[in-house]
Amino acid sequence: MRRFVVETIERAGPSASPPVTIGIGMGGTFDRAAVLAKRALTRHPTGSPSPDPAVAELERDILDAVNATGIGPAGFGGTVTALSVHVEAFPTHIAAFPVAVNLDCHSHRVREVTL
Repeated sequence: MRRFVVETIERAGPSASPPVTIGIGMGGTFDRAAVLAKRALTRHPTGSPSPDPAVAELERDILDAVNATGIGPAGFGGTVTALSVHVEAFPTHIAAFPVAVNLDCHSHRVREVTL
């Protein structure tokens, strides 16, 4: 899963308008994984770790791996390709391990509104 996410970021490159926030959904059916990825992307506050210690460790590991790609802000190179990685997980059978990745550029995260 980690390799899949990093390859997804590498393929997106500067087109994703890095630095990005990465929402990852894993488990359930693929439909569920896609919803989880969207939910992960909207975790508040941005950068807050998962309450599950194993998932929080996975988030840190993926963030380090993505930032090691060297894509950097706007694709000009550097060590900040992603600002945060949020993972939401759901039980599933390992033979059908669905993973969905949702990217959000940094400009969507600079303001906050309370309704």
